[in-house]
Amino acid sequence: MNDSDFLDDFELPYEEEEIFPAGEYVFRITEARLDQEKNFKDESSPYMTVFLTAVTEDGAIFQEKFRVANLKNDKIERNKGRAKAFSNFLCTVLETGGLATNAENVTELIGRYFECEITHNEADNGMTFANINVYTVNAVDGF
Repeated sequence: MNDSDFLDDFELPYEEEEIFPAGEYVFRITEARLDQEKNFKDESSPYMTVFLTAVTEDGAIFQEKFRVANLKNDKIERNKGRAKAFSNFLCTVLETGGLATNAENVTELIGRYFECEITHNEADNGMTFANINVYTVNAVDGF
């Protein structure tokens, strides 16, 4: 199966018009986990991905993924850009003062609040994704 076959069979859980609206929000993190995710371009090299689920005060659910590394030949190869973005997010929300912390500590994010801007980004394949603008993240005490 090649990428185009996969995309032809892939069904989005919502229509593109229903993508999470861009704008500024305050979220409470309800799920945070580090897990492996299938790499459709190289099945022998799965992604190590941080999955976040967050909710607004009125119950809107937002999900974000940070693909922080690949596993190749039982070795971890960091995705430096995404790992740095996640590290900045993690340090900001946990209020560590910029001190490095490990992705393995992602569960410490559960129950934390943050404000940020959600932006829309178009991928090479033409799909539009809603993402956290990590440069706008601030820890907050609640809604």
